[in-house]
Amino acid sequence: MFTTYGLSFIVGGSGGAGLVHNNQTNADTFMDMAQASAGLQIGAAQSDTLIIFKTPEAMQTFVDKGWVAGGGAVAQAGAKGESVGPAAGENVIADAKYYTLTKNGLQAGVAAAGTKYWKSTDLN
Repeated sequence: MFTTYGLSFIVGGSGGAGLVHNNQTNADTFMDMAQASAGLQIGAAQSDTLIIFKTPEAMQTFVDKGWVAGGGAVAQAGAKGESVGPAAGENVIADAKYYTLTKNGLQAGVAAAGTKYWKSTDLN
């Protein structure tokens, strides 16, 4: 689970942190992330992202390399942790499902994005 904070108007950026939990070994890897996007978009939001890996290898590749590309459309608003509105798009993570919820703020538009995740040097 990752929590991010972002701002966008044509171009956008966001940053955040989270952790990857390995159910087999019960080990946690704390990670940081940054995202850049471009497109017909506007917003300022706090979002939560959940990534569910289908294989241990997919999870390890994500932890070791951490690049994600994607794009899509969003029209979501959130307040007090509740989200309203649809988000549709594709984030390319091999053997994984990717879910994002706008907790606070507003996002609207269509954009392409790239995200980099890396191990936190402060928490691991």
